[in-house]
Amino acid sequence: MWKSQFSINVIGHILTPHRHRKPRFIAWVKVFLSYLVKVKEDLYLYWDKTIDDASMTPQIIYLERYLNFVFEQTTIFINEGYTLGPWIFLDTETPSPDFFMDEDDSFIFSFDDAILVDFTVNIPAVIEGQTSRIAAIVHKYKLPSKSFIIQIF
Repeated sequence: MWKSQFSINVIGHILTPHRHRKPRFIAWVKVFLSYLVKVKEDLYLYWDKTIDDASMTPQIIYLERYLNFVFEQTTIFINEGYTLGPWIFLDTETPSPDFFMDEDDSFIFSFDDAILVDFTVNIPAVIEGQTSRIAAIVHKYKLPSKSFIIQIF
């Protein structure tokens, strides 16, 4: 991606005085400058790797685009959050006074125990094994006060 507009070797050749421009001296200058050329190329490679991280913002649409780019998908999308709960527990679990009966064999929390999720990341079942990596990426780029869940469709 980064096109080098100049060559350090060409600059070294130009800055060499004319009386020293013999093949052996030019070869020595190129060897002397080779480490700088390597550092410059490593810097360009590092820039290519980190350009997406540097331009990343916590905006939901950009996070969605980044996830689709990383996992080579077009089906990952992010929805608005919703309220999770109330929670249903089996009859074998010990109920507390906050429960009321839903059916004969289950109990359900009261509506005060619901949790609000700020956004939902929907991923296809094909990349279900990558959920921990997706969660790490979303945790890295989301706003600190936001919460999310990952749903598989």
